[in-house]
Amino acid sequence: MNAFKLNPIRPLHFLTTRVTAGSSSSAIASVGGGGTGINNPAALFLLFSTSACLEKTYHYPRGVKRHENDKGHPTGHGEKIWIYNHIVANHVVWSFTPDLRSNKSLRQLPYTGKKLVPAGLRKDYWRPMAVVEFGRGNGPIGRSVYAKCRELKKRHELEWEDERLLNMSREQRGRELNDQKGNAVADLAYVLAGKGKGNRMLETVKEGETEVEKLHEATVYWASEQDQYFAESWSHNVTHVVGLPAREWVKKFGAANAQSEEAILKEEGGGAEAQLEGEKVAA
Repeated sequence: MNAFKLNPIRPLHFLTTRVTAGSSSSAIASVGGGGTGINNPAALFLLFSTSACLEKTYHYPRGVKRHENDKGHPTGHGEKIWIYNHIVANHVVWSFTPDLRSNKSLRQLPYTGKKLVPAGLRKDYWRPMAVVEFGRGNGPIGRSVYAKCRELKKRHELEWEDERLLNMSREQRGRELNDQKGNAVADLAYVLAGKGKGNRMLETVKEGETEVEKLHEATVYWASEQDQYFAESWSHNVTHVVGLPAREWVKKFGAANAQSEEAILKEEGGGAEAQLEGEKVAA
């Protein structure tokens, strides 16, 4: 049986070149030089690696203009940060999307002990704790805050020298390290205050002939008002709002459904209109 061999003079060029769906068959025939089809192991390896070699493209909604700061990223990437909390273990996960993705979320949970880290993502155990909004075109600022908070979270979980933790059992110590809710809020307040090297929350602005350091504005939407008090203090550039913002599609279709209900009740007659007004007053 022939062994899988590659010519060292001809490296795997498909790792550095762009492969498209139309050129994948010709590229497969040129790899390894050991024939084509399923008899060539190099061709099979390329065939199953084609998805990783394809250039990542993004499709933008019609009518939405791409901001200059979104270069190399999807539209609005980093303008909002979602913070999720595990309702049992108090794990904290940071996300750029309103929906948790298993492949990205589970990477943020280090191993703290046997049966203390979830093997899969059960969405009924996760709740949005807060949403941080930076405004249109401030994606780079949001991505900087996201990176800083992730770094601080990693240090809390892996870089500890507390004697109280050293005297605990493995299970107790693991559960203690999993509880990152308070640390996440304190880290968010720290980063939004412009602290930390390379933090883009702090911007140098020219006022006349002098340069002044100014903090960008940020809005934090809280699912529970009490969570913001995990931090000792907040900087003046942060605005707190109780209640999570609704998604755009919820606003759109919710308003459409309300208008359709009003139209149906009006068609049924005056009694239906009186009923509608009574429901509005009761609400």
